[in-house]
Amino acid sequence: MVTALALEIVFVLLVVAGVAMLSVPGALILAGVLGVLAVERATARPPRPDSVSGTTGEAP
Repeated sequence: MVTALALEIVFVLLVVAGVAMLSVPGALILAGVLGVLAVERATARPPRPDSVSGTTGEAP
């Protein structure tokens, strides 16, 4: 799992660097969109089973 995540991060960084060679503003826009997608993916995941049972991390 960690290896797949590391490969995905490296791939995205290489794509953004390649776009930056052609257009810096385009690379910044692409990086922003990919960042939003990454946050959406992370917040949509179900809680991990190794977290403390019964707590969600939210304030009461």
